[in-house]
Amino acid sequence: MNKNKLLRKIIDIFLKKIVVLIIGFSIVIIQAKALGAETRGVLASMLILPQLMISIAEGGMRQASVYFLGKKNHDIGKIIGTVRFFFFYRL
Repeated sequence: MNKNKLLRKIIDIFLKKIVVLIIGFSIVIIQAKALGAETRGVLASMLILPQLMISIAEGGMRQASVYFLGKKNHDIGKIIGTVRFFFFYRL
C-alpha cells in the first residue's frame, strides 16, 4: 500500500471518529436539556441492561472477523456469512 494512501486512510478514520464523538456529545447535551437531570438518569438506567446484553452477545465478533480476514486462512465469503448469521440471529 502506498504511504500516501495509508496516511489518508488514517486521517479519514480519525476525522470520522471525531465527528461521531461530536455528534454523540451533542445528543447527550440535547437530552440533558430536554429531559432534565432526573429523567435523563432514568433513561440511562433503562438503557444500560440492553447495552450490556449486546456487549456480552457480541462476544468479540468484530475482532475475530478482522483477525481472520487479515490472516487470510479462511474464505472471505465464509467469514462474512458467519458474521451475517450471528448478526441476524441476534435480532
